[in-house]
Amino acid sequence: MLVDMNLVEIAIANQYGLMRQLANEGKSDKSYYDRKLMESDRVAQPAAILCEMAVAKLLNIYYVPTLWHSDQHQEKKFDADVGLDIEVRRSRKKGVGPAIRPTDRGKILFGCFIPCEEWRQVDVLGFVVIPPEAKREDYNEWFEPQGNGDYWRCAPHNLTEATKENYESYRNILLTN
Repeated sequence: MLVDMNLVEIAIANQYGLMRQLANEGKSDKSYYDRKLMESDRVAQPAAILCEMAVAKLLNIYYVPTLWHSDQHQEKKFDADVGLDIEVRRSRKKGVGPAIRPTDRGKILFGCFIPCEEWRQVDVLGFVVIPPEAKREDYNEWFEPQGNGDYWRCAPHNLTEATKENYESYRNILLTN
């Protein structure tokens, strides 16, 4: 589902992306990051925010990008990207689904792809519901293990179509369990 982004949204994503980068200066990367395979934070941070904005826009959910100093990460690490239960992951390559981590339990995870360098559209690929009781064995069964087995990928064809109606019906199921 393509979501059109206007110039103000693109500018906000870039501004918050720069501020997130500055707030994290001097912070060490996660053990599973490989800088040789990554793009610069100056590109990745605004792109991630633009994807979060696109999901919120698609679902008509109020959204303000988060920003906190790296010292606050421990207390904020379980906060959702959008709303109360949405994690948003950007795939840098077309045809690649979102990364899934053990910390995604109890979340609805949306995968996104930005199809062009101008960032005027975000392709919201779809979403997957991660039950709160999911175990490592479940992840291995449902998703494709990656790296050293510390994360998984959900194939794009296994994602539920990203519509407000689909999201709300799955959210209700998650809340009642």
